Amino acid sequence: MNKSVEKNGGKSGQESIATELLSLQSTLLVSLVFMLFTLLLSACSVEEEELRGGLPKHAWEKIDDRIEAFEARRQRECRERALETALFRVDSTLLEMESLIPIDTTGGIIRPVRPERPKIREKRDTTPIRPFIEFQSEDNSS
Repeated sequence: MNKSVEKNGGKSGQESIATELLSLQSTLLVSLVFMLFTLLLSACSVEEEELRGGLPKHAWEKIDDRIEAFEARRQRECRERALETALFRVDSTLLEMESLIPIDTTGGIIRPVRPERPKIREKRDTTPIRPFIEFQSEDNSS
């Protein structure tokens, strides 16, 4: 028995079998995880092809365009409905406020009276008028 213990690196037969089983289990576990991973990757690509139904690419482009047009039309109609509802509510609120707050708007705007013109005092200038530049006459009679 001592010779078999020396062959196995100082371990008994049961211990060496247990270590070999652990290494075998870890190897099997790693290979199982790898196979599951590859299976999942292949399943995803097949699922996408199955969703497309085998139609050519240009057909799917037209379908995608129609879907986008439908969504845009639906958004536009939703905005229009929301605007109509908002306008109705605002109008009804304004009409209700008008009935609650009596404001006389029939008279129009009352403008203030125009002020009178101020009286201008005239100053009398008593200086005699004479020319700015005096010209000599052409006739030299002196």
